[in-house]
Amino acid sequence: MRLYPFSFVLAAGLLFAGGFTAANAQGGWIKNKKECNEKVLELRAENRKLKADVRELKQQLDTMRADYEALTRQAKQEEPLDATADLPVSSPPADTPPPAHAGDSDSVAAAPPTAYGHAPAPVPAPEKADARAGELRRLNMEIRNELSKSQLTFAGSFTFSGNPYAAFVADLAREDKLKTKFYYKNRRGERYYSFDNVERENPGYFVFATNGGMYNPYFDPQGLLVLEGRTIKKLDEKKNGGGNFYMQPNGVFLVDSAGQAQVVRTEDYPAQAAAAWYATQSGPMLVYEGQVNAAFTEGSDNLRIRSGVGVMEDGRVVFVLSRRAVNFYDFALIFKEVFECRNALFLDGEVSRMYCPGLRLNNPRIGRYATIIGIVQERE
Repeated sequence: MRLYPFSFVLAAGLLFAGGFTAANAQGGWIKNKKECNEKVLELRAENRKLKADVRELKQQLDTMRADYEALTRQAKQEEPLDATADLPVSSPPADTPPPAHAGDSDSVAAAPPTAYGHAPAPVPAPEKADARAGELRRLNMEIRNELSKSQLTFAGSFTFSGNPYAAFVADLAREDKLKTKFYYKNRRGERYYSFDNVERENPGYFVFATNGGMYNPYFDPQGLLVLEGRTIKKLDEKKNGGGNFYMQPNGVFLVDSAGQAQVVRTEDYPAQAAAAWYATQSGPMLVYEGQVNAAFTEGSDNLRIRSGVGVMEDGRVVFVLSRRAVNFYDFALIFKEVFECRNALFLDGEVSRMYCPGLRLNNPRIGRYATIIGIVQERE
């Protein structure tokens, strides 16, 4: 066996140990570099999210500023809130105290489900009732005449009991070039809020648009929302909440992938859920199985701007907006008697607006909403 001097063995050992330490150091550096790169990517992702949040906040600020300016002009009576509207928008008197319960009162206060509606209003005089019935028959005949001209879309204004309304009717199942689309957030996760924000970022252009139902203070939909077959927010099956949304029966407006629309009660929706391509929940139902909601009071003094959607017997969809403040009962009669809807759903109240160039409602910057319902003609 060959023997080596102690100094040689010591030097070899130190060299080996140094190499091992260097290798470990290099491995640790490689590991630290990988962790550093991952941290950089994480910070970049957080930065992108923060930038998106800043853009959304700026968008909200711009919209709030525009709303404030519009309301200021309205207060000064320089112009109506919708500057392009041909009819004034009225409101309840400023000194009218809000009712203390839900339902026909449009109150957001919690109330038991039996508390809906006012005390019985005076029954209209027979001659007045006859005049209203005759007015409804005349309007029904005029609408039928317009729709008989093989039109797949119809936009019109009319007056009932001295109050003006705007309506848009579409046969979505038969019109290939028209599509129903619901909008909530864009690809960056930012809320659209207004009609023009939707139109800027999406192909095609609006033939019609309106707000798609109620929402909470954070601009999240109240109740069900389905977009392109995906459930964004689940069905709210609670029945004992306060405000219009929980006034029974409430319901769902849904459209399938072929463009066929339905309005169903909330409790009936699960059986239809598989077919829903788009859906929004609201309340109350205005008309159910051909009858005006029994919770509504004829002659009620609870007057608000109102919007709603119904489905006619032939499958056409009809959207109606009251251009002045009206009560629930009269608004429901429009769907039942004028458009002969078997089912119709209330969408929202004072904030409601329409974008419909055919009716000179062509200001896309008005309003601030969670969900927007659009009838879009795709560009060729």
